[in-house]
Amino acid sequence: MAFGVLPPRLNCIADKVPPGSVVADIGTDHAYLPIGLVLSGRSPRAIGSDTKRAPLAAAAANIVDAGVAGQVEIREGTGLSVLTPGEVDVVVIAGLGGVLTCRILEADPAVRFSVERFILQPMIGVEVVRRWIDDNQLKLADEDLVEDEGRLYEVIVAEPRTGSLPAPDDPHGLGPEVIDLVGPLLLKRGHPLLRRHVETKLGQFRKALEELRQAKAPRSAEVRARYQRIADGLAEVLRCLPKS
Repeated sequence: MAFGVLPPRLNCIADKVPPGSVVADIGTDHAYLPIGLVLSGRSPRAIGSDTKRAPLAAAAANIVDAGVAGQVEIREGTGLSVLTPGEVDVVVIAGLGGVLTCRILEADPAVRFSVERFILQPMIGVEVVRRWIDDNQLKLADEDLVEDEGRLYEVIVAEPRTGSLPAPDDPHGLGPEVIDLVGPLLLKRGHPLLRRHVETKLGQFRKALEELRQAKAPRSAEVRARYQRIADGLAEVLRCLPKS
């Protein structure tokens, strides 16, 4: 990949960074995102961190090759512990699981409370992240879907929230499980990729239900009922969406 030319997933994330922001990319791997943000002029400075030395060594080489050694810094460490409060405006956590993303956010509250914007792109368990945001004085500021190499990715933007959580927008009575799974802003705005997104989720739950039916040691009736309830809710979302 040419430096500064980001693939669709990373480009979508970069577009959510307010111009002029100092950014930390947690789990940066080869530092393509921080390099791209600086080369594009969107960020004056960026930090990339990772827990593994091999990708950090590759990231260090990439930073030098891209000519941004004075503006992109790499750090070895876990989560937000590599940062000091107020050091960055935006934190990106992309490519990790939803549970791990929440653990990272929970571990360093002093840093978390100083950040103006979080851009999160969990690979799985996105609904866990949405629920965690609601429960931890953050608000969903934006949601997006992006296709990259045939796969859809969900990108979430969260910002500090003041006051109580607003009442959920649920005109079809889908319930919080389904809304968190699909994405309230994606639903509200009718994202162009929403139908495909919901079809993918529905397929996953229908497959899970079939596996439960065929299992030699069936899960509890409560689990089966929950999966069926979510599948029915996703089917209702599809029914309400335009065909094209």
